[in-house]
Amino acid sequence: IDILRARRATGLMTRDNYRTVNNITLGKHPEKR
Repeated sequence: IDILRARRATGLMTRDNYRTVNNITLGKHPEKR
């Protein structure tokens, strides 16, 4: 088991998820972009 590898993957996933959530939240009103 590669802790660093898993940690890195988790970090990337978390970042992606956070970014996606942010986009969705801000994307509620695409016109106000």
